[in-house]
Amino acid sequence: MYFIGVDLGGTNIASAIVNEKGEIVNSTIIPTEAQKGPDYVMGNMKREIHKLIDNAAGSKIAGIGLGIPGLVDIDKGMSLFAGNLGWQNIPVLEQFQNEFDIPVCMDNDVRTAALGEKHFGAGVGIDNLICITLGTGIGSGIIIDGKIYRGHSLSAGEIGHITIVKDGLYCNCGNRGCLEMYASAPGIVRRTQKYILEGNNTVITSMVDGDLDKITTKTLSQAWEKGDELAQLVIDETAELLGIGLATFAHL
Repeated sequence: MYFIGVDLGGTNIASAIVNEKGEIVNSTIIPTEAQKGPDYVMGNMKREIHKLIDNAAGSKIAGIGLGIPGLVDIDKGMSLFAGNLGWQNIPVLEQFQNEFDIPVCMDNDVRTAALGEKHFGAGVGIDNLICITLGTGIGSGIIIDGKIYRGHSLSAGEIGHITIVKDGLYCNCGNRGCLEMYASAPGIVRRTQKYILEGNNTVITSMVDGDLDKITTKTLSQAWEKGDELAQLVIDETAELLGIGLATFAHL
């Protein structure tokens, strides 16, 4: 018996078939292209699921799970707010239930990751844990007494939106100085570009042929491996900012 999981991210859509042990049998990854709107994105998600089903060669697919970023209402199957996608009050689950003759369920993407760790990864045998994910955004899933904790407003665990810089950069959520604006992948790139524009010497400039828009976190990592001082500065700062956020979370 197999299951299909789809992780919708701000940058990529990752899909996979897994067995009952949680082992990945087949997987795909495509760009999200969120700027083209929710219908386009969900259309691509459906096509990836169909590809996986076709490649399963008739094997029994028992269910489909969707990991959706941001605030979600799992009872109504709604994406209430996903800042990095530009989604608000999007009916997600119904579209997939109408498309597939297989049970479909959805939850926040990081909560699904936390459940994965609880049952198959670092959290096996642990009933109280926090799972943090770093990517286009920064999120967390909280498990207390073996159960996912969502909070009264379904927004528990939004660590990416705790304020770490007073009067800092504006965030998609409407707040200022959010951790996500500084320590997510786009935040890391943004800080790197800022330091370069301020005149700091770095091998990163030559690595991207002077086009700062080509900088990625992978570029930064490669520069760090070369011993680049600016890359080291940005990574050290990122670790410190994440440390502040995680320490706050642990105390709470």
